[in-house]
Amino acid sequence: MRKNRFIIGLLLLTFVFAGTAFAFDRNVIGPVSKGAPQAAIGGTWNATGQWIGGGSWEATWTITQTGPFFQLSSSSGASASGITLGPVVIFKYSTGCEPIYIGFASSDSMRGLMRCTTGEGTGTWQATKTSFSAQPEPQEDDLNYDVTTEVSPAVE
Repeated sequence: MRKNRFIIGLLLLTFVFAGTAFAFDRNVIGPVSKGAPQAAIGGTWNATGQWIGGGSWEATWTITQTGPFFQLSSSSGASASGITLGPVVIFKYSTGCEPIYIGFASSDSMRGLMRCTTGEGTGTWQATKTSFSAQPEPQEDDLNYDVTTEVSPAVE
C-alpha cells in the first residue's frame, strides 16, 4: 500500500513538474510514444546538474532496478527511490530540499529537470552511463498494469 501511495504521489508531481518543464525548455523533455519500452537504467552513471539562478553539482549514481522500480545511491551519500514509465524516469530524494527529478532515459544517457519539493529551486540535470548491470526480473509484488488500456462503457 505504501509503495502505491508513493507512485501515485510521484505521478501527480510529474504532471505539475512537466507543465513547468515546458516553460523552461521544450528540448529537455520530448514526446513519449505509445507502447515505448521500459527504460533499463540499472548501472553506474556520471551525473551533473545546474540549478537555475546558480549552483551546480556532479555525482556518481549507482542504480539498482527491479522491474519499473529502482533505488539510486549517490556518491554524495544521499539516496533516492523512483520508477520508470516507458522512457520516463521519475525519482525523489528524501534529503536536502527533497528534489524530484523527471526526465527521459535511453540506453546510455538520461536528462531532465529537477525541482525542490521543500523550499525553492529548479534546474536541469543529465547523466551518462559508465557501466551496465543486468536488470533483475520483476517480482510478484511489482505493479503489473497497462496504462494504455482503454475502459469501455458498461453494457446493460
